[in-house]
Amino acid sequence: MELNCLIPSEQSISTKKGSKLSDNQIKDLETALRLCKYDQCVELLKAYPVNYKSISQIRRIISKEDQDFFIDWSFKLLELDVVHKIVAGLFLEQSNIWDLRTESTKEIIQQLSVNDDWRIRRTAINLLGKSLIHSQDNFEDLITEFICSNNPFKRRVAVSVAKDISSLSDKYDPLKNKMLDLINPILYEQNQYVITVASDTFANGFLRHHGDQINLWVKSKVKLIEDHYAKAMLLSIYSTQSVAEYLDEALSLIEIFLKDNNEIVKYARSAALRQIAKYDSVKLSSWLEAHLHIKQAVDHWAELEIDGLLGI
Repeated sequence: MELNCLIPSEQSISTKKGSKLSDNQIKDLETALRLCKYDQCVELLKAYPVNYKSISQIRRIISKEDQDFFIDWSFKLLELDVVHKIVAGLFLEQSNIWDLRTESTKEIIQQLSVNDDWRIRRTAINLLGKSLIHSQDNFEDLITEFICSNNPFKRRVAVSVAKDISSLSDKYDPLKNKMLDLINPILYEQNQYVITVASDTFANGFLRHHGDQINLWVKSKVKLIEDHYAKAMLLSIYSTQSVAEYLDEALSLIEIFLKDNNEIVKYARSAALRQIAKYDSVKLSSWLEAHLHIKQAVDHWAELEIDGLLGI
């Protein structure tokens, strides 16, 4: 068979944003795969309008028997523009690459994790998360490296992966516990960019989905911590709506840090108290009244009373 059909014509290549593959494009790709002309396949796919609408079409065309090509093509896409990089990551997530090519997977995640485009970093998060789920022993070293990296993008990728894992079903509890241990250094984070996502990971990830375990984890850290940033990070765990089921635990932590006059800690303490007030202002009022012999409690009581947040 002639291979002219493997060269995309101008008529078959649409530049319309979000366009699907045409019947001719699908036929060309199917023919190239059937003839095992993978180099031509790559050229076709590089020229085609690859976007979210075309992903499902291409995925159906590339069968399980074409797994090696599937991965090789993704590597080619990683060399192209932003959209192609995102699509490559999505395909690699489906290819079990973490089992087939562990070291290559790590290299890809490294590359994607430091990209300036947040969508590409999201692809790195997804790929690292799935790699840990399916091949934990092979990828613990990578997330550990990311947590301790000097690059804030990598640290943010690592804690975002931990958040995704925190929402998994109970059968993944051992992995969730492992993630808490691995991301422990993030307690001392000073980069606001990373602090924001780390606080979200602890509060809206672990406290929401794995509450009992993270409360035990917090208790295990409290007596060992003197760093103000770490204290603020722990307090931030109880500064979102996820605190509703853990008011007693939140108040116990606030009591431990109540006399700390550091501004970072005071702000985090105030944020947690305000969140508690939303769910049980009467309970909070009683708690504060029991601590009015402590100056800092008086300050918080006055602040909350002025804003009308305390119950009778």
